[in-house]
Amino acid sequence: MSQSRKKGWANIPVHVESYVHPHVPSFTPEVKRVYAVCRASEAAIRDLVSYTPFDYVDNLLMVEVASYGGRVYRADESDTWPFLDCGFTIPISYKGKASVYYLYEYETEDYAIFAGREMWGYPKTFGEVSLEIGDTRIVGSVVKRGKEIVRLTGRRDRPIAGIARTFGGPVLNLHTIPNADRPGIFSQRIIQRDTGSGFVVEHQEYFEAELRLDDVKQNRLTELGVSEVLGGCFQIGHYTMEGETGWGSVLETLV
Repeated sequence: MSQSRKKGWANIPVHVESYVHPHVPSFTPEVKRVYAVCRASEAAIRDLVSYTPFDYVDNLLMVEVASYGGRVYRADESDTWPFLDCGFTIPISYKGKASVYYLYEYETEDYAIFAGREMWGYPKTFGEVSLEIGDTRIVGSVVKRGKEIVRLTGRRDRPIAGIARTFGGPVLNLHTIPNADRPGIFSQRIIQRDTGSGFVVEHQEYFEAELRLDDVKQNRLTELGVSEVLGGCFQIGHYTMEGETGWGSVLETLV
């Protein structure tokens, strides 16, 4: 690696790529995702939102498992950077604007964790994420510390017309960096990313879905109190991160 490249490397450590940089633009030719929309405990969701500057909207919860196969970055088009992801999202609002907030997110690769967490503030941690696609069932799961904490089953043999309640909008993250020399926060910014239009759906089907959650330390998913699964969906498409559908924007600096 040349000295000039080291000096411009936006990673920790600066001499090694912990993730591809620049991280945008990229193209993923095939994304496969299964998700379920659920009802969670209103008290639990209100409590989690209370740690943020955002406003509670509803007790809807979306759980998604996705496979990003063959992602290519223009900064390194000679290689691919695939990963699997599981995310828990809820609807929120901030200053009257409808948005989405991530409660938990699991990744199979450290480069996916570093890029999303360090640049934009996603709550990404490691998990053994899998996605199995069968003729009658699609199963997404997350194993963490040897324990399966997420099992999402889409029943392709039980199709439905659609999901009555869904939500969307840009993602708002709290990008938080702690102090190095004392307790507290060194910086905290609200970062918005609106990647929805970058995903082009080529196949979509709705069905009944089942969700089973379990707990490990720091990830007590049963406390979300999921009481009802409104429906599930399976999608195949391609995804482009470029320009406004790739980079985030700093809405506000809180600290």
